[in-house]
Amino acid sequence: MEDLTEIPEKMTRAEFEDLYNRAVSSVPGRSTTILLSVKEASVRLRLGKTTVYALAREREISTVRIGAKILFPAAEIEAYIKRRTVPAKRQFTATKAWTRRGIK
Repeated sequence: MEDLTEIPEKMTRAEFEDLYNRAVSSVPGRSTTILLSVKEASVRLRLGKTTVYALAREREISTVRIGAKILFPAAEIEAYIKRRTVPAKRQFTATKAWTRRGIK
């Protein structure tokens, strides 16, 4: 494990975010991403950005506005997926016809 205690006097924003993410990710059970951009949410949902904006407009997914930027809580994306998940009706079981053919 590398030493994260030494912080240089000056660093770029990207360097700071990298350092922060490495420090937070070293804590067990801690997620580094709390808010997702539209692009990140669309990747996680496997939907287009326009569809993600529509879900936000229809209040299917909660959003956080910071200035003009719309962000999506990662927990809300996961909750939306759980709400939209359809359980299987039944598990597949081999029938007699299948077992007679030697397929199990």
